[in-house]
Amino acid sequence: MSTLTLPEGIVCLENALGAANGHINDHVVNQGEDLLVKVRGRRAEGTEHTVVAFAGATGSGKSSMLNAVLGESVAPVAARRPTTSQPLAVTGAPVSALTRWLGIEEVATSASLPATPDSQLVLVDLPDIDSTEYAHRAVAQKILARADLIVWVADPQKYADSVWHDDYLAAFSHHSAVSLVAFNQVDRLEAHELPAVLSHLRELFALEGFEANIIPTSATTGAGIRELQEAIGKAHDSKQVAMRRLAADLQSQGEALITAVESEDGVVRVPDQPAPFSQVSDVLLEASGSNRLADAAATSYRQRGKRRVGWLGTSWLTRGADPLKDNDSVSERLVPEERQLAIARASVHRYASRSAENLPRRWRYDVVGASEERTDSIARETSSLASKADLGRKDPLWWGFAAAFQWLAGLVAVAGLAWLVVLWLTAAFHIQFPEPPAFGPIAVPTMLLIGGLLAGILGAIVGRWVLARGASRTRSRVHGAIGQQVTEAAESAVAVPLREELAQYGRFVEDVQNLRRL
Repeated sequence: MSTLTLPEGIVCLENALGAANGHINDHVVNQGEDLLVKVRGRRAEGTEHTVVAFAGATGSGKSSMLNAVLGESVAPVAARRPTTSQPLAVTGAPVSALTRWLGIEEVATSASLPATPDSQLVLVDLPDIDSTEYAHRAVAQKILARADLIVWVADPQKYADSVWHDDYLAAFSHHSAVSLVAFNQVDRLEAHELPAVLSHLRELFALEGFEANIIPTSATTGAGIRELQEAIGKAHDSKQVAMRRLAADLQSQGEALITAVESEDGVVRVPDQPAPFSQVSDVLLEASGSNRLADAAATSYRQRGKRRVGWLGTSWLTRGADPLKDNDSVSERLVPEERQLAIARASVHRYASRSAENLPRRWRYDVVGASEERTDSIARETSSLASKADLGRKDPLWWGFAAAFQWLAGLVAVAGLAWLVVLWLTAAFHIQFPEPPAFGPIAVPTMLLIGGLLAGILGAIVGRWVLARGASRTRSRVHGAIGQQVTEAAESAVAVPLREELAQYGRFVEDVQNLRRL
């Protein structure tokens, strides 16, 4: 796997922070944002320069060590300097922009340091990292966060102090490549004691995950000073120390993000593809009221059809209001019941929770909560979908023919009845009237009456059968049309955003894992 470049690492951290913002520990995200500001600032000052910070506890001899490296007395070694809360920078030539960015006001020059316009070596003497004054420790921490190479100055008395290890070395466990350890005052140890002390010191560093380059030194006798000078000079000559320090910072921040995820029961792994959304869509479809609307459309079809194609003698007796007589009736059918809404919300909750099980707790809650809110929106706004569906409100063409047939049959029956009445009246009043024609034993008027009635009844029976089939088709069509719209809306409003959230977490995982390649 190829190594990540620093610009690529910056992009990875930017993307990871953008994805995680508001979803994991805010302090860790803010640290990352501050780091990006620092990285941009350090690159702007020129990474060819090398800033070396000498850090140590009270009495470790860090100022004496800096003077020994310089070969001249520049840093005061008294118990107190004129301004003990301020660091001292020593350069070969003024580099005001860089020292201002470091926040250092006290600057000295030394001819022993290399000084070219494009590449300066800056040594910084820090306040004691275990000072009882908070301001002193704050200044030391600020410079340590911005230095390129750190020389940790230890001494036989305090090398195992918890303040040094817990507050500083543990935080720099990813910065071994830009750290040196000057174990000072070895002249105070007996020759047979030094190996055991160094071995113990290495063990302590190993517990912190710190692969230390420990150089036994003595600012008093000069032991190890040349080796320390060469290590600093080699690092500066590479002109890569600043880049390595920034890369270590990015890598450390990536690990902090991973720790933040794991501390909230998250798994740093790209999520699997969610299960099919169809089962959840079915529940949302039920909650949308599409079944009730489809039933109402079928009932409306039958009610209107009965009035049009039913037998004239009874069609006017058809009872029951049209359930889809107006838009309000349609909207009422689509208002979800609270019970169905709760079932739909629970179904989406289970689906989203299973899909987001790798996400850290807060991120997972955000994703699941957003899915539930979108579920409520879909279930409550489905009335707008009715306007896009064919509810069968337009009368079929065959209704007109069936109605005409019923009227024709009715007119035939009425004509036959009227003819028979006339014949009865003329016979009752002994009025001479022509005998009606007959077919066999049945007179035409009787045939007209009976035939019209039978035709109307038969037509109504056939019409009812056809109406039933039409109502069934109407129900299926409306249910399918509304169902497709609800399913598409649910897919768009719930499933697609959920997949996008999971994909965002997947990209976050890839970005923080890529930071390990710096």
